[in-house]
Amino acid sequence: MTHTHTHTRKQAMTQLSQAAKSGDMAYVSKVLQGLKEMRQTVLNTSKDREGFLLLHIASYFGHLQLARSLLTMGSRVDLVSDGSFPPSCFGKLMFVGVCKWDFLFLFWIKSMLMFVSVF
Repeated sequence: MTHTHTHTRKQAMTQLSQAAKSGDMAYVSKVLQGLKEMRQTVLNTSKDREGFLLLHIASYFGHLQLARSLLTMGSRVDLVSDGSFPPSCFGKLMFVGVCKWDFLFLFWIKSMLMFVSVF
């Protein structure tokens, strides 16, 4: 029974990852809204096969609106991929020389708010 649950969870994460790669905000939002109490777990601990969270994927593929939506739903900007990269780094790597400054600024603001709330 646990194996089936794990298999289903992996399939769901694969589908969410594919949707994040393509920028399908409607699908990602619909699935995450339906999760309710599991949403934070999926957003902040469930990684794809390459070790990326949904926010990393949206950042890497330049889906600004999806990234903003994930942040609104509770994605944390301080979590790193399995390769130790924060989501904002993917934005910088993807748009070298043509950075989407509003995207990077959004991560910076959220990071600063988290830092200030600790003190």
